[in-house]
Amino acid sequence: MNDNQTHTDKRFEDQDYSRQHISLNHYELCHFIHCDFSDCRIEECKFVDCRFQNTNLSLARFDRSRFLDCEFYGCKLTGIDWTLLDWSSILQTSPIYLDECDISFSNFYELKIAELVATRCKAHDVNFEGCDLSNADFSGTELTDSQFRSTNLKNSKFNAASQYFINPLENDIEGASFSFPDVLSLLSPFKINIED
Repeated sequence: MNDNQTHTDKRFEDQDYSRQHISLNHYELCHFIHCDFSDCRIEECKFVDCRFQNTNLSLARFDRSRFLDCEFYGCKLTGIDWTLLDWSSILQTSPIYLDECDISFSNFYELKIAELVATRCKAHDVNFEGCDLSNADFSGTELTDSQFRSTNLKNSKFNAASQYFINPLENDIEGASFSFPDVLSLLSPFKINIED
């Protein structure tokens, strides 16, 4: 893929860009299907209103790149450091939508991504420490060993989410919704006995 290009309303299917260095490209209304961006360095690129479907972006580096209103369906996004993206002038709401994706081993440390949608995802060992995730939707997501500390989770949804540990003494969970029985994990910091 050539650098410093603009692509509008294009379809990329079954393309292998793994381990490549892509820079200064602009993608708008593009659709990526069954593509491989694993271990790829994507530098100062901009994705606007793009859709990624069954695409592998594991270990990709998005140095100073931007996502605006992009959707990911059934994608593999493991080991991504989301803090490397350019989040400047992105106001409050999250610019990404994730459904049935694997985002394990990712880092969102201290990002302000209110209204993030990460539904029916696999999110093992993800760092959400210090994030603003107010009004986020984690419905149906498995959150094994993911870290929530000093995290704003006001009005967030954890319906049918599982394997999370969220300490209500260390996080703001006002107005958040949870499902039984996983909601009982919120009581674990209090060291109390729960009987049937």
